[in-house]
Amino acid sequence: MAFNSSSTNNSLIQKLITVVVLAAAFLVSAGTVVYYSLRGKEITVPNLVGKSEGEADRLLAEQGLRLKVRTHATDEKIQANLVSEQIPNAGFTVKAGQVIGVNISTGIEAREVAKETKKTVVAAKPKPSEAPKKKPKPKEGDKDNKDKSEKDTAKKGIGSDDKSKPAPALKTSPKPSPKPSPKKAEEN
Repeated sequence: MAFNSSSTNNSLIQKLITVVVLAAAFLVSAGTVVYYSLRGKEITVPNLVGKSEGEADRLLAEQGLRLKVRTHATDEKIQANLVSEQIPNAGFTVKAGQVIGVNISTGIEAREVAKETKKTVVAAKPKPSEAPKKKPKPKEGDKDNKDKSEKDTAKKGIGSDDKSKPAPALKTSPKPSPKPSPKKAEEN
């Protein structure tokens, strides 16, 4: 069997030429993109805070920029449906075609509603049980209050001169179990 080396060489050369052409096309296109991105028109970002979404979009479109709404958030200073924040901030220099992100305010009213809702929820919670109220200490020279105070401490079992000890716990004995009747004991 004879092996044809010239057809194999032609096939390798064709593949090599194809790879070189594709690499050259890639480098030319990448260079073109880099050139135009560096050469692109520089634009100073306008101030969009306090403007409506439509007005902000119109201002950016006039300068060759694009608008993207990032989120809707409550803002205490900005009314509803107005731009409350922008990224990048006003005054930054960007290239034409860049996207400017904005937050749209849901307004002061939304925060007030949230506060009222929170108050309602807090008011609905049950209150913890209150601690027992302490009796006022008798004033010096007030004989009636002093006598009453001494009687209260005597009931609790606390000496009038030792107020730091807690009252002794009452001891309760368990109920006595019923004794078996003698008749049943005799039957066993």
